[in-house]
Amino acid sequence: MFGLQPLRHTPTLPRASRADPFAGVAQTLVQQGVPAVIAMQFEITDQAAITFAEEFYAAVADGRPVDAALTDARKAIFGTGHDIEWGTPVLYLRAPDGRLFSVNPDALAARKLAEEARQAEEAKQRAEEARQAEDAKQRAEEARQAEDAKQRAEEARRAEGAKRRAEEARRAEEAKHRAEKARQQRQRVWGQGKKRAIAVASKVAIPAIGLMLFLVVAGPFALILPQPPAAGTLRLDVTPADAALTLDGMPVGWANGQEVLTGPHVIEITAAGYQSKRETVTIAAGGEQPMQVALARLPPPPATGTLVLDVTTPGAVLLLDGKRIGLAKGYRRELPAGVHKVQIEARGYHTDTKALTLAVLANI
Repeated sequence: MFGLQPLRHTPTLPRASRADPFAGVAQTLVQQGVPAVIAMQFEITDQAAITFAEEFYAAVADGRPVDAALTDARKAIFGTGHDIEWGTPVLYLRAPDGRLFSVNPDALAARKLAEEARQAEEAKQRAEEARQAEDAKQRAEEARQAEDAKQRAEEARRAEGAKRRAEEARRAEEAKHRAEKARQQRQRVWGQGKKRAIAVASKVAIPAIGLMLFLVVAGPFALILPQPPAAGTLRLDVTPADAALTLDGMPVGWANGQEVLTGPHVIEITAAGYQSKRETVTIAAGGEQPMQVALARLPPPPATGTLVLDVTTPGAVLLLDGKRIGLAKGYRRELPAGVHKVQIEARGYHTDTKALTLAVLANI
């Protein structure tokens, strides 16, 4: 039985007097046969009493004698900054060796080993949970990076499409301007020829009688002059706008608003990145023949990249996009461009997983 007084303001118990050394409570308990009594000479603070109880009972549970346990508890009070209260606890002892309980050393050692094993297991479990949390965090980060890469690739594709459409629109506008300039040039040439013909006719004054005589005399021998070849207009509406025209095996430039002779012709329309088209058309004289042609875009070449692995762990195995491939060391293969999940496993090692965006050449 141990009599502790942890409260600061507890009433002071009767103490021993000079006349009667067994007048105190602790002395009376020892006189009644209690093997050991711990008493407080003075009031003690709550913090000092808590520290004393923790250290004292822990030492007793470890099988130490009561006096040694009291010494450990006093040291603990002193170590917490109570440089006066460490001397408040006193021991009254009847046991000859200070041991109040019979503690089996083997059982005590087994209990300690079990406690240490339990703590080690808890530490191992906490470490495993931390590793799993870190792996989950890493996978989430890799998924986020893969999603960002996919989004950037999509934005780049859209930007490239917008740039291509803008370039096609610009070329179409340039072709339209060139066709309009050619038409205006033809009108100017025709107008100038007409003016020159009128000017020449006004300068030539032939008397009406002479002209009639000439017609009468030369009528049977009228010259048959060859007519100029008739022309027609082949109006092409071609996609893409910068397509080129080859007429009867001869390149003639842009495939818009070309004037060609009447009759059958072989035309071929070509453009970079498109499948060329070849047809035979017949142009009518003096008319405009519209023709719409849409070239088919050539399929893009397959986008691939080369995955090269530099793995030094012996026996490491590669899993690519969830499929087991084999040994990872020295792996080198051409794969479709894009995001691939690369996972390296080896016995006795943590698994390494990466989300890899493959473009031209990638190394890990």
